[in-house]
Amino acid sequence: MQRLCLSPLTISDKTIDGTLFSGSWCLIEKVVSAMEEDNISCDVVQLRKITKKDYYKEAELCIKLYDKYIEILSVELNRINKVNYSIRYWNTLLHSFLNLIVSSTIDHYHVLIDITDKHENLVADIIDYRQTWFDPHNFPGGSSRILHLVIYSIIVDNNKSLSKSFVDNQIVHSNLLVLGDGKKTSPSETTIKNKIILFFRKHMGFLIILRNIMKGELSLKWIKFISTNVLALGDQYLTRSLFKSLFRKLGCAPFYFSAKGWKFEGLQPVNLKKRASIKMPGADSELELAVQKCILQLIPTIYLENYQQIRSKIDKVVPERKMTILNSQHCNGGSYIDFFIAHSVAHYQSHHLMICHGGCYGVMDVSVQEQVWARMSDTYAMWNKPKSYFPECTSIKLPSLRFQKWLSHSVQPTGKDIVFFATGHYPNRYAYNSIFPYTIDDVYDKQQIDFMSALDDDVLESIFIRDFHHSERISVDSFIGWARSNNIRVVTRGESFQSSLIKSKLAVHVVPQTTYLETIVLDYPTIVFWNPEVNYIRDDLYIYFEQMIEAGVIHLSPESAANQINKIANNPLLWWRTSKVQS
Repeated sequence: MQRLCLSPLTISDKTIDGTLFSGSWCLIEKVVSAMEEDNISCDVVQLRKITKKDYYKEAELCIKLYDKYIEILSVELNRINKVNYSIRYWNTLLHSFLNLIVSSTIDHYHVLIDITDKHENLVADIIDYRQTWFDPHNFPGGSSRILHLVIYSIIVDNNKSLSKSFVDNQIVHSNLLVLGDGKKTSPSETTIKNKIILFFRKHMGFLIILRNIMKGELSLKWIKFISTNVLALGDQYLTRSLFKSLFRKLGCAPFYFSAKGWKFEGLQPVNLKKRASIKMPGADSELELAVQKCILQLIPTIYLENYQQIRSKIDKVVPERKMTILNSQHCNGGSYIDFFIAHSVAHYQSHHLMICHGGCYGVMDVSVQEQVWARMSDTYAMWNKPKSYFPECTSIKLPSLRFQKWLSHSVQPTGKDIVFFATGHYPNRYAYNSIFPYTIDDVYDKQQIDFMSALDDDVLESIFIRDFHHSERISVDSFIGWARSNNIRVVTRGESFQSSLIKSKLAVHVVPQTTYLETIVLDYPTIVFWNPEVNYIRDDLYIYFEQMIEAGVIHLSPESAANQINKIANNPLLWWRTSKVQS
């Protein structure tokens, strides 16, 4: 039997030799070292590739299962909690949890099917998912390694055709300490920097509150005492002065709100008997059964065991008046924000306006995330051509304030460098933003290497890589690892977006997301390339992209982008100012 590794968290020194790794994200440092130094043989499964037809089919299944189980959970949670709220109310509360569970389970199930179709006699390493691996009251983000290992473990444990082996918990905990739990988590939570931050939060909290007030940020707990009928959740990507100007024109208090730091004490633990009381229908497939098992195991206690306690406390905060709620998904507070919105809409008929400020929202042909958001909104505002995502939600066009803020900036491309906005592949984050499935895969590692390899030597010397998403944390065997081994400069979060541009003369981007539109709005020389085989742009928007392809701004291969840069590298601004590009 060959061992199947589904997560780097299950790897020990004794389990590397002969193992089949489910993807390159499992190739952590100890694995790479063993392969190179000890000449250990390992097999690595290539990331699952799907056709456009299958892509649409899975997206359709995702929203179908989401709708089915949000309706089931609405009925059951109303019954168990002795309330009578609408499906939209429960959509507002459960959307982050349920969307991630459904989409991740679909992906992981098909990954396992793909592996078992090509390999025989496998035994999958899993963990005892019935133990508490993360906060049972809230749900971890989509980049959480332990969350996806739990989902894999639930699928395998309920799959009769795949053998399993339970990994020692100590191995998993040790790997978590070294690796961290995802791309946004520091490997160690005990660093001096973190200790200093925790000290100031504990002993100097009033100074932090005062600083936030000076910035225009208030706790959502204060909203009852402020007379405003327009509630901004987060700063809407505006500077303090622009925010104040906008809200004074609206005749509203110039503050935005968050639930930063909100915590509820004395929460009850998981109640297995109460979870078992949730009535599920007969599953139509093995995949759907896995979805059911994940829901019952992982639904946060704030919707079940502790729902009444949270509901009571939120009701004390929600103002007894109708408001327009501006929600850009750019606000601290997560689940508590969702509770606030749900209760304000349900009890006082507030108008929930979901505002799309980002570059990928509204652009992709298939957008499960936006369909889910539309199910909890009265209005969905897009920066581009409006598209209807749900009959009961009106789609409108509004300027992106995230782009708008750059109109007041002047960043001159007078530096000597070329800034390269790198990306990583996130196979464990399947339902990210507006894209289904997440379009960044391990092809992007190769494409970024191919791009760098096609640059002239003198051009390559002027490149530095901005690895804002910490893609190196996902896999040692990545593009960033290749770049470091080739002495290419890499910066992470220590340098601001604007600072990177000031010292450069050209910006290069590799995905059709927000940053390339920001540099275009800044009128900053910009080159973009992406893989059209996994980025399905809406047909009705493609004409605008074709114009930028003709101008040499957008490229559909890394070699084409590199050739363009080789031609203009001496003076990118001269090319950028040509009538063909500017028009």
